[in-house]
Amino acid sequence: MILVAATGIRISEAMGLKWEDIDYQNKQINLRRVWVKDTIVERLKTDDSEAPVPLTDLLADCLRGWQRETMYARPTDWIFASTRSKGRKPRSSSVLTFDHLRPAVTNHSAIHSLFRVSHAPGLLYFVTGPLVTCSRALGH
Repeated sequence: MILVAATGIRISEAMGLKWEDIDYQNKQINLRRVWVKDTIVERLKTDDSEAPVPLTDLLADCLRGWQRETMYARPTDWIFASTRSKGRKPRSSSVLTFDHLRPAVTNHSAIHSLFRVSHAPGLLYFVTGPLVTCSRALGH
């Protein structure tokens, strides 16, 4: 959930990430697919969603830590691999929503606002560069 909160990407975009999509050298996350209703979709919701997402040093450290801990750490593995499927597909976003988000958010409709809209001040803190970078990261 740190990834979603720190970047503003959609949960479906986060679930569609593989380790090879994280470009530590260029400090960016390349969105290439989404995980929707237990299906991989090789296109994103909007053209703006295809722009690389800035990767801060702090977020890179978190991701490296997770990559060291998970048993699915090869470049072609899902970052959030399902242990039930032995890593063959991403973890269900509904599992994350019901197990982690819903207890934290009392209003179910607030989930979108929580991660796509209200995180903008935090994004401004982590992103260095012009204000337009924040706007682009949110797809606006």
